Amino acid sequence: MKMPTLVPLPDLSTRIPDIFFSPRYAAAYNEAENAKEEVFHFDDAEGEIYMLFLRRRLTEFPGFESYSDATTPYGYGGPLILNGAGSVPARAGLAKRFAAAYNAYCCREGIVSTFFRFHPIIDNGPDFMAAFDHVEAIHPVVAINLSNHVEANYHANLRHKLRTAVKKGVTVSYDTCGDTLNDFLDIYYMTMDKKSAADYYYFSRRYFENLMGQFPKNTAIVNAKREGETVASLFLMYYGDFVHSHLGGTRKECYPYEGFSAIHDDVARRFAREGYKWFILGGGHTDAPDDGLLRYKKCYTADGGLFPFYTGRKIHLPNIYDTLCRQRHAAIEPEAGTLPDPSFFPFYRAKL
Repeated sequence: MKMPTLVPLPDLSTRIPDIFFSPRYAAAYNEAENAKEEVFHFDDAEGEIYMLFLRRRLTEFPGFESYSDATTPYGYGGPLILNGAGSVPARAGLAKRFAAAYNAYCCREGIVSTFFRFHPIIDNGPDFMAAFDHVEAIHPVVAINLSNHVEANYHANLRHKLRTAVKKGVTVSYDTCGDTLNDFLDIYYMTMDKKSAADYYYFSRRYFENLMGQFPKNTAIVNAKREGETVASLFLMYYGDFVHSHLGGTRKECYPYEGFSAIHDDVARRFAREGYKWFILGGGHTDAPDDGLLRYKKCYTADGGLFPFYTGRKIHLPNIYDTLCRQRHAAIEPEAGTLPDPSFFPFYRAKL
């Protein structure tokens, strides 16, 4: 068996199926996590696995500055079987050997834990269910099959929204240069404020500039306008077979114009014509089945379109992990009245 290696970041990049597996995506994202991108490549006689991850130093934890933890970047990624291991048992065996090699690497390198996000369409999560701790489907993701008569699968209430957008004079345009980034950010941050979103979701201007710089042919800001005003805006990414409704929003006073519905419809029809296979809309605000955002997204997929989104976790250094968690508990003021979510992983990074 070949020894697993950390490969230089450009290697293997032509074989990845979606933007979230690209080291260039991680390079654009790592500033948000104060991290450094790495690729772990496992290769043996039975197959090959590639994993992109971000390594975060524990600089904010006194006495543990030499340690780090790992996470796959925001979005849909995780370890990916590149070739070999065709049967389910063979894939599970390959995944277990990969996990053992990766765990050994993390123990040597002082990586305390890893959080994994998997890809809902490539469906790599089930391959690793027996390899890592708590690999589970946490909520559904909506994706439009672009090869399956897109408009024919729209629900009646979505058709009504689209007719409303037309009547209101809404038009859709694409900006691949970033000229409308200011409008996009105004709308995006306004939307996050409305949702009382966590600080984590307030991605910086530099994040979006980095993405457009790293992927000039794979990103666009899609704007819905009415009477010269941008009423809704979406940051779009497209790579391989996949199109992603990444981040966006609607001006709070402009919801009646249905600009976001018009954007999603235009993107779906345009990229279907260009030969892309999937338009991933994402999930809801919460895990609840009656979540309003999830209900809206399901309107695009009368033929189904729900796919499980898997995450996973692995503790590599249990003693260090437990010590860090005890410190986190001790730092909580008893009178604060609010405790961190005990299910958050890693718990020592949980916010009040």
